[in-house]
Amino acid sequence: MGAGECCSRRGVLLLLFLLFTVGKVLSSLMQFPRQRHYPLLHSVSEDLDERFFRDLPADINGLTIMTTMAQRLTIRSTLPLEYLGVRNAQKLGKLVIEPNEQLAYLELSGCPLPSWDPSLNNLTGLIGLRLSCQLSGTLDLAVFSVFPMLMILQLDQNQLDRVVFTQWPNWTGPVELSLTELYLQDNSLTHLDGTVFEPFRNLRELILSSNRLERQLEIGVPVQLPKLEKLDLSHNRLTEVDFRDWQCPELRTVQLNCNQLTSFPRFGIGFTSALRMLTLSFNRLTTVDEGQMSLLRNLQLLNLDGNNIHHWPGASIDTELPQLLGLHLSVNPLETVNFHRWHMPRLQTLYLSSDTLRTISDDLFDRYPLLDEVRAYCRRLDCGWIERHQPYIERRILKVVQIGTYKVATDYNCTNRPVCYACLRYDE
Repeated sequence: MGAGECCSRRGVLLLLFLLFTVGKVLSSLMQFPRQRHYPLLHSVSEDLDERFFRDLPADINGLTIMTTMAQRLTIRSTLPLEYLGVRNAQKLGKLVIEPNEQLAYLELSGCPLPSWDPSLNNLTGLIGLRLSCQLSGTLDLAVFSVFPMLMILQLDQNQLDRVVFTQWPNWTGPVELSLTELYLQDNSLTHLDGTVFEPFRNLRELILSSNRLERQLEIGVPVQLPKLEKLDLSHNRLTEVDFRDWQCPELRTVQLNCNQLTSFPRFGIGFTSALRMLTLSFNRLTTVDEGQMSLLRNLQLLNLDGNNIHHWPGASIDTELPQLLGLHLSVNPLETVNFHRWHMPRLQTLYLSSDTLRTISDDLFDRYPLLDEVRAYCRRLDCGWIERHQPYIERRILKVVQIGTYKVATDYNCTNRPVCYACLRYDE
């Protein structure tokens, strides 16, 4: 691979990484959407005690403190706030909390609280709770059963290496929490036990990205999450995953990008019946399992960008993906792509950009007549193929160059051909 090819691949990888990072930041901000409507204090030096809250204007019911040197946070029963956010509290090590049913959303981040503080149990009216406070070691999620209305729990950016759920002695039957969103990203988790999920039958989003989960995703027992819609296991160290014992009939989105997967995930019908989006980009996959793909009959988007797929299977068995709208195969070392026996009647978007791709089957647009965007930024792509599909280039359906306006692109390999669209750049 030459220097130009390396730079091109790095550029694509860098762009995709930046897009992911921006999306991740925006997602973090949106998980407590109501906080944006409340007053904001940029810096507070005094303790956040009864006197501090008494001096606040009487007509506000929420407050965000961006930076504070306070060492103590005191929440009395009479505190009228609905939302309280305390960020960048590097010295906040003491919580004094009385029973309070008014506070519905609490966010504590950037403070040194290495373990769960029992005084938080007094906030029985909580709907949303975020703790990003250097929590470490093992956390028993059973502590959150004292919050009857808790729906959003964010435990991101801590140092947790294990989460468990302990059945307490005073429980006489199954426990079912009201929680709908659980965020455990940016911790140090290395292992998951299926029993952790038993009480979370109302869970709709489970975010486990940016941990240290590796090897087989061991779950121990079948996972029953009847309302789960989104599962994020991206940015871990997983080499294989097996979802055959998962029962998630409402699951729509699975993100497994940026792991170390060397084999295609194994699915069960209870996991794939409603699946719409599967992201497997930037792993180490070398091929696609057509048998597993045949289970994804409701899939609408499959992202396989940035893997090590040298050969696209196209002749062994018929693969039916009747609902697929988008297929992403960019940044793979493919040289030839032939979609023979791949039945994708609704396919609209196809991404094939690669420094290695030379040949695409001539019947691509006949096979998939609904295609309205094909990205094939491929410097080695056969000039004859491009010329034969000139009408699709002119209609902006087929994109073979990225920038510029009708001038010779010297980084393409056929600049001597007089009418080669691969040698021209045009406005998007």
